Amino acid sequence: MSEYGPAETGTDREEVSQIPYTGTGTDREKASQIPYTGTGTDREEVTQIPYTINRTDEPARTYTPQPQVSDRAVYRQAYKAQPGKIGTVFFCVWVMIAVILVQSAAGAAGILPSLFRLVMENGGDYEAIINAYNELLTSTSLLARVEIISVVAGTIFVLIWYYRGYVRKARLEGRYEPVGPKLKNPAGLLFLLTSNIACFSLAIMLEIIAAGLFPYEAEALNETMYLTLGKNEILGLLAAVLLAPICEELAMRGIILQRSRRVFGLAGCVIISGVLFSIFHMNPIQGIYVLPMGLLWGFIGYKYNSVIPSILCHMFNNFLGMFLGGILDPEKYLFIYAVLFMVFAAAALFLGRRVPFFHNEENLQEQPYTETW
Repeated sequence: MSEYGPAETGTDREEVSQIPYTGTGTDREKASQIPYTGTGTDREEVTQIPYTINRTDEPARTYTPQPQVSDRAVYRQAYKAQPGKIGTVFFCVWVMIAVILVQSAAGAAGILPSLFRLVMENGGDYEAIINAYNELLTSTSLLARVEIISVVAGTIFVLIWYYRGYVRKARLEGRYEPVGPKLKNPAGLLFLLTSNIACFSLAIMLEIIAAGLFPYEAEALNETMYLTLGKNEILGLLAAVLLAPICEELAMRGIILQRSRRVFGLAGCVIISGVLFSIFHMNPIQGIYVLPMGLLWGFIGYKYNSVIPSILCHMFNNFLGMFLGGILDPEKYLFIYAVLFMVFAAAALFLGRRVPFFHNEENLQEQPYTETW
């Protein structure tokens, strides 16, 4: 006889076990203190009865087993996320070729109406058509129009590519980082100014050396620049100072730099974007003197993690080339350009050591596609 009443038999236990328990947790604790005097078989049956507590203050808890991912799948996913070096180089070269093709196609489309009119005016006279075509190639208005069309087409092409492939993706994934706070740093702004003046002075000296090595190419380049931009300062300002920097920087320091830094880090991506920027101009004179500019702007694009500073630097450099080059003749004032290079290069090195985000420990190579706009 128990103090709580007579002990039940095995049959009684079976009948009670069929009644679900719906009490509170406290009742359950009290009931657990009642000694059980049934048989072993009855106790096994009782343990199989599900226990349900009606607690309204706690949500139901469910366990969802996570799928097991094999090591091979993890390796495959990591391999896809990190492109190879050879594939990255081919991709960067393809970006440069694609921009050239787009600009060439747009320029050809811009000259087609004039060619069609030329053929219609001269009928089937082949010799007259050739002579008229040669005269057409010296038309400054036509060449300026073709230059504007090709640069605009290239700018639209790379702008869409860069925005859809990098900027929008970074915003959707929450990795967008505005470049405004970095541009407000006084030491950084002075570094941009001094380094670009030094680089411009160096480019002037390299241009004189390259012209001595390639005199024919230098004469052809000067004539082309004069025909396309020299007689119309407004179109020259629009094409060379505004549109060309945007197009070239979005391609070189935008798409190419952001892709190559994932694999090659700071030095590799700066060299790749700088060398391709040199090849992009497709003549040995510009290819020589724009190389240090491409390297500098690649460093700036990497450290600022944005294409905006390199675009501003490119615009500033082209502005100096159009106006300062006409005031200070490089052949007459070569010594002045040498002094400017040494002074402003020393100032840029001094200021660069005082820009905080130039020396942070953050490894951008491990954080791909954090592009800013």
